[in-house]
Amino acid sequence: MRIDEQAESLWIYDTAQGILLDQRPSLGFVSWPTSDNFLVHFVPASEQKRKIGIWSLRDRKVVGTIGVAIEDAFLSRAGGHMVVKESGAWSIWGIDLARKIADLPVDRVRRLVHFPGGNKWAALACGTIQEPHWEIRDLRTGRLLGEVSTKDINQISFSPDGRFCAIRFGDQPSTTAMMELPRATPLWNQTLPPGADLLFSADGETLYVYALTHSEMRAYESSTGTLRTTFVLPGDAKDLEPSVTKTTDGRFLLIHRSVGGMGPAPWWSKLPGVGRLLRRERNDTVLVLDMNRRRERFRLHGWNTSSSLLSDDGRTLVTAHFENDRRVLRCWDVDAWKPLHLPIGVPAGLGAVVVLLLWWRGRLAMVKNTAGG
Repeated sequence: MRIDEQAESLWIYDTAQGILLDQRPSLGFVSWPTSDNFLVHFVPASEQKRKIGIWSLRDRKVVGTIGVAIEDAFLSRAGGHMVVKESGAWSIWGIDLARKIADLPVDRVRRLVHFPGGNKWAALACGTIQEPHWEIRDLRTGRLLGEVSTKDINQISFSPDGRFCAIRFGDQPSTTAMMELPRATPLWNQTLPPGADLLFSADGETLYVYALTHSEMRAYESSTGTLRTTFVLPGDAKDLEPSVTKTTDGRFLLIHRSVGGMGPAPWWSKLPGVGRLLRRERNDTVLVLDMNRRRERFRLHGWNTSSSLLSDDGRTLVTAHFENDRRVLRCWDVDAWKPLHLPIGVPAGLGAVVVLLLWWRGRLAMVKNTAGG
């Protein structure tokens, strides 16, 4: 498939056979297709208006069209339902038969729509600016399931499976409230450091909270609020904010933080002959976390890493470094042992200690023999 914006056309191809299946007028996708069943796109209508066209990939034919003056539309992640705004009115539609399921109160729905429950329910931003709230509605019936007040909220995060909703209030300090969807049942509250950010694991069982000022990431059990583990992020508030990136499936987390200056010299660097062989570390740190298992899988510290990238399966880490005016790329097996950063310094230091001990022992033996002679 491809969109020709100048010609306002949509071409649909069978890539296995290389044949054109259909060509029709189009103004672009409602959202990039997330399902293998349907293509949902805007279709030109009369008088500068637009409607929505649905094309079945499975049956290779048009399912139908929706509306005549569509203002806005949101497609669920699973691709089975849409929330549509037409002529100021909001409604829920089923994609498979291009049929309207339910009308929504016009005076309540605002623009933002999320689908935390896949094809089960939608979270709609409703109310006024003074009294905002989220409504959780059943996509199959349009029935109201629960409400969440969003007044004075700084962040709201939904678990990927749609079971939980975490809300952060305030800044000095902030409070996180966990709710169970779709009824918006309160579960627990936690007081968090200022400016904390919220991330759910892929399975929704763990809520990760990290704050730049506290240089740590905490893992709470979503259902109970129990603190399960804490990951230390080197650095402090004076340093740059860490880069935090999820893999495509949301299971693995890549954290990269650059900290200025050199790390402290270890005590054994003061041994004779060791200090000049030692290569000082920089304090940049790269972490790979398994979010479902709540464990650290890989830590790279002191390699002067300028950027990093984690593969979608979370098994290969690619890092970029500046060394002797050259740019070097390295690939790491996340599941294997990390090579020593100081291939000369550490072994040489230990070796120097052994050599010095043998030398001193030899000297002592020589002195004794001389004295005895």
